[in-house]
Amino acid sequence: MTTEDSWTTWEEWLINNTPSKPELKYNPNHKRTKSVEKKIISYLRRNKSFILHTVSVEDNKTGQQWFVDGGGWASLIDVEGELLLGHIKNLLQFLGGSQPLWYDIDRPLKRSYVRRNVNRGRFA
Repeated sequence: MTTEDSWTTWEEWLINNTPSKPELKYNPNHKRTKSVEKKIISYLRRNKSFILHTVSVEDNKTGQQWFVDGGGWASLIDVEGELLLGHIKNLLQFLGGSQPLWYDIDRPLKRSYVRRNVNRGRFA
């Protein structure tokens, strides 16, 4: 048995015995989503990649399939290939990201800023 033969058998064994990515179905329009939200948070905390079946960020109705890698970056899986969407914290509302992209009618498009008086170099 040559080295090439053993290498190809090792690659075949790896392909056949590698566990598939866990798949989760999350629909924010449903009432009971707490358990799926906990599972997503658990995967993100442990830096595990998974596949998420959810609705579109733009219209909140169209079904999509996302691949979320260990770092929390989500990619849209479609026929053409993968398209990077952004970080999962900014894509799902319950994670509370700093730059939200999810669909919400009541959310204003422009972020509001609060001006605060800051005393710099003066005695208060």
